[in-house]
Amino acid sequence: MAMVEGKPLLVSYSPKFVSMDQEVADLAQPIPETRWCLMELPKEQLQALEAGQRFYFREFSGSDVPGEGYCALCTKTSTLGLEFLENSNTILVGKVEPEAASSSGSKADDAAKESKSGEKAAENTDAGKETPAETAAENKDAGKEAPAEKAAENKDAAAPPIPARCTVFAQCRGQLIVKPEKVDVNRVRELLAPTALGAVLKPEAVLFNSAALQHEVAASSDELDVLLNTNRYVNVDGYWRLLPERVEREVLDAAITVITAMGWKPQAVNCKDLLPEVQRSVRNGEAAVPNIAVLRKALHSVTQDPEPEKKPEEADKKGEKKEGEGEKKEEKKPADDAAKKTEEPAASASASASSSSAAATVQDSASAADDPTSLVPPEDLLVLDKQKMSVFRALQILSEPAQKVRDRFQLPPPEARPSAAKRPRLAGSTSLPGSSLQLDEFTKVWQELTDSETNSEEVLKILGNMAYVDVFEGTVHPLDATGLPREPRDRLRRLFELQTHWRPERLAALIAPTLNGVKVDPWLLKSARQVFVELEAGKEERLLIKKFG
Repeated sequence: MAMVEGKPLLVSYSPKFVSMDQEVADLAQPIPETRWCLMELPKEQLQALEAGQRFYFREFSGSDVPGEGYCALCTKTSTLGLEFLENSNTILVGKVEPEAASSSGSKADDAAKESKSGEKAAENTDAGKETPAETAAENKDAGKEAPAEKAAENKDAAAPPIPARCTVFAQCRGQLIVKPEKVDVNRVRELLAPTALGAVLKPEAVLFNSAALQHEVAASSDELDVLLNTNRYVNVDGYWRLLPERVEREVLDAAITVITAMGWKPQAVNCKDLLPEVQRSVRNGEAAVPNIAVLRKALHSVTQDPEPEKKPEEADKKGEKKEGEGEKKEEKKPADDAAKKTEEPAASASASASSSSAAATVQDSASAADDPTSLVPPEDLLVLDKQKMSVFRALQILSEPAQKVRDRFQLPPPEARPSAAKRPRLAGSTSLPGSSLQLDEFTKVWQELTDSETNSEEVLKILGNMAYVDVFEGTVHPLDATGLPREPRDRLRRLFELQTHWRPERLAALIAPTLNGVKVDPWLLKSARQVFVELEAGKEERLLIKKFG
């Protein structure tokens, strides 16, 4: 109940109230432990709490001693970090009871009624003894006393109500505020790493299902589900398992090799046929790929993206267009066609039926050839993207020794670039000339893998953030953007460790996902320093380097 300004409020302490105040002489002693704490919540979270939803406190990982780390408040949809704001002023918490009607007026009325009834009974008993003169006197006196008695009764009836009351039961030193926090990704990996796929489970291994992870990880239930389903985690027999990057690469390599060797169409692969072949090709077969769910998760990077759903308006327009075309065709048919068809003999009807069935069979086989996915049951269908498969093969080639790739694809030795001599070498770098593929060499390899005439710019656009080019030497190197730090300054530091000079557009593309809405170009101008380098004769180019050191 809210207190009303201007109305009296009776305040008293509860018998269970415990004071948190300290005497001046006791300030050197430990602060008494607070039994109560205030917490501020956003409007949406407060409404969810009032509706009966449960919130949980969870500890973030990273603490040396369990129970002494940072704490999070986990709801169904949000993970909230906690911060305590201490207040030197005394904060009392009480329960307010609403104003109540006074009971004194009713009791006085009952007493007055009882006294009047007693007086009337006494009068009735003595009525026979009174003389007419006495009766007249009593009536006269009763007439005089009536207004006074009515005034007393009105006074008792208008007794003021009992004011609202507040019972103080707690004392607080401050309040907790909440702020959005990221899911504890490290804790999930820490719990699931001991039971990762690729090795036979030990008898003492501890497995975690969704409920157990929600109890152990500082994350909301919805955010935890998204994390598990969008990262390298797979649900095997009701328990979540980690899919290591090594196992994922082996499964990808084996699956693409099998599909190519068998001559299967990538857009219509049967998982039930592919699974045993992959299990025979990877290490620890069934321990690495126990079921189709693991196979699908390992191949998600080369799976074809689903087509966007068509808007209802577009579908209605297309339907109306087809109906209109059908009506026009029916109008063009002459009316005599229907009569001719009814006059045909039964033999010609059966012959036309057999020919139509044969035509339908040919049409079905032709449609199956046009749409190979119709030959595979939907629950077993795996649709792969040929371009993504080529990207995976190309990134594998980047990880191989450059000379081995040159020998396999019969590439001539690379020529040294003049700009390579201008580059300041990284401390401790042992890279030798020719140890990495040039961009032009990699483009020729890509053209041979994909049987296309793709140029260097298009190849870099396809690779995106999966590779980077050394601006001085022109060499191509693989890059795992998912393994970069999530904090912007840590990621920038890591990128400058890979190479000292970056083109602004490439650096911006790698930093932007970590800034959470902050404009990347102004941020880079503050965090990095720009220089102008002559990479080609007579042509300077703007590059970004570390601001300090």
